[in-house]
Amino acid sequence: MFCFKHFTKEQFASQKKEREVWFIRSRKMEMSEELALMPELLLDSGGVIAGTQDGSYIFCIGEFETQDEAVQALEAMDESIRSEYSFWVDHCLSSERPK
Repeated sequence: MFCFKHFTKEQFASQKKEREVWFIRSRKMEMSEELALMPELLLDSGGVIAGTQDGSYIFCIGEFETQDEAVQALEAMDESIRSEYSFWVDHCLSSERPK
């Protein structure tokens, strides 16, 4: 079972000092069984489902301080999983939704 919690921009900003966050993300998807099962498929990743600015959803892994840390984590992922879900490294401000 998965849980998706929606935070407003103000709630994100109040949690931590605003900063740039690097993460591994999937391609955009609609909310679906495929997306809902990703936390189980990638259980050890600690990943979460996040809403994007345009209303789609992505699966995000990590909250890295630098791009290099995120790239290293991406390179350590299984190639077939990376390809299937089009994972890549992205970033945004901690108070923003990903694009």
